[in-house]
Amino acid sequence: MYTHLRNIKNYLATTLVLLPFVVGAQCGEGKLCNPLGTDSIWELFNTLINDILVAIIAPIVVTLGLLWAGFTFITAQGKETELAKARTRFLYVLVGSIILLGAAVILDLVVGTVNELTN
Repeated sequence: MYTHLRNIKNYLATTLVLLPFVVGAQCGEGKLCNPLGTDSIWELFNTLINDILVAIIAPIVVTLGLLWAGFTFITAQGKETELAKARTRFLYVLVGSIILLGAAVILDLVVGTVNELTN
């Protein structure tokens, strides 16, 4: 077990040592490139939440969660305790998807407000 922890620590240390050289690659004429491709932290948050989390990861997770809850409904076979578990799982999937969409809406509101205030 300790060997695995030592390996993880070594990989992390190597990554932290080499990362500045990879990230700090020069674009030319002595200028450093922006590896994230964004101009502000708000644009980075918007890209992470809207383009990656809501558009790619959330539909996959919600679909798998709904399939899992549906499978639990099918395998419950009328047993009340199993049906209660299936209802709970279904409710958790719905609440989680609402929270994800709510995070995207809140981010859009905050980014819009900050952009209006700074312009």
